[in-house]
Amino acid sequence: MSATSGSRAAESRATGNLLTVSAPARLLVKMVRGYQRRLSPLKAAPTCRFTPTCSEYAAQALEGHGAVKGTLLAASRILRCHPLHPGGYDPVPPRSDLPVSPQHPAQLNLTQPHLTQKKRES
Repeated sequence: MSATSGSRAAESRATGNLLTVSAPARLLVKMVRGYQRRLSPLKAAPTCRFTPTCSEYAAQALEGHGAVKGTLLAASRILRCHPLHPGGYDPVPPRSDLPVSPQHPAQLNLTQPHLTQKKRES
């Protein structure tokens, strides 16, 4: 294994799976991570009213949606960050172009008994 591929694997583990993201999105994620490592710790106190933080949201949006849509999602999140907004939990929306597996437990509607129990035939 070369040093380059080893560092790519480490970077992939540290920041999600950057190897499947476009080059512009990777560059933007690296810029966000640089901000998180070098500039964000200089703030006196945590200031983000959202979970995940705005910079983490931006990195996740870029990794999950690519450079263009990820940047738009991050910008809309930053525009919502103001004193009149209550904040709170605000995750990155899932990609709409990914196939949905009906067997995945998160996709099942388990609140309706007729969907979780087999109907008995008389």
